[in-house]
Amino acid sequence: MKKAVVLLRGFILICMPFVAAGQQRCFIVDMDSVSADYKITHFTLSTQELYGIDLDIDVFNVLPILKENPRFDSEYLMAPTRYLFTFSVLPVFDGKSKWIEYDQKPDDIDYLSFERLQTLGRKTLHDLPYVDVPAQYGILFKKGNKYYRSRASFLQVFYVQDYPDVFTIPRHVIDINQPLLTIKQMKGIYENEFKGGEFPIVPGVYARKYDNYSLERFYLSSKPALQNGEVGYQFWTFVPWGRVMDDHEWERGIDRFVYVPGKGIVGGSYDFYFKDPLSREYKPVARRKINMLEFKQNIFDEKVMLAKEVQ
Repeated sequence: MKKAVVLLRGFILICMPFVAAGQQRCFIVDMDSVSADYKITHFTLSTQELYGIDLDIDVFNVLPILKENPRFDSEYLMAPTRYLFTFSVLPVFDGKSKWIEYDQKPDDIDYLSFERLQTLGRKTLHDLPYVDVPAQYGILFKKGNKYYRSRASFLQVFYVQDYPDVFTIPRHVIDINQPLLTIKQMKGIYENEFKGGEFPIVPGVYARKYDNYSLERFYLSSKPALQNGEVGYQFWTFVPWGRVMDDHEWERGIDRFVYVPGKGIVGGSYDFYFKDPLSREYKPVARRKINMLEFKQNIFDEKVMLAKEVQ
């Protein structure tokens, strides 16, 4: 089985699509239980409108809970709670379920503890150049007396922090107080600055490597109104295409996403996965039903899938 492991500084995105159960690292999700260390939110995104395929994506956000401890100062205590661990369970294209069902808790899975998640958070925060993780991160979802393991999934690690305008925002940080800047606005600025260079935000446009590295991060573009008066924060990610030639570009992560404080990621786009929904392991029965011109226009228009739970 060929492994695709790609690290983009600021993200930890490691995935081995469709590997055997014994090769996975799975985080257990039980929505009926309560943890003193974290809370979990779950949202479902329909792919029909954005990609023309009648499937869905399950998004599980793991949000650490602040635990007071007089031995540590407040800044130390707050730092771990600013992590956001988002698991995305993606559809597969062979006509079968994206979950593998078990009658009891399987014992052939390497379980990912919350403590190990926090270790990944620290590695992401410090931008370590290499993270040696040999397998896919997945979800083992407990529902009633049965367990369900994700077949295709990945983990994205965020850090939530607000910076003054004069500070440079790191790649992995969600900053909801930054000035608004849309993709179309950035395109005009970029192409005016780099004469003759096309803005590398769509497939087939290659990046100016040296110039782009300092620009790659999450940009806040709008604040959509959600149900019950809530405000969402919609971001787009500046990461050029073409860094992985023989697999899905997992390192892109959720290209555009909607974040809600206290809930996590409630909407987004997974362009890297639906650009060409073709697995080497399964003969696909579902393909993208929009053409490439429409696909690229959706990027410039910043279209996302928004969870029905917040509409």
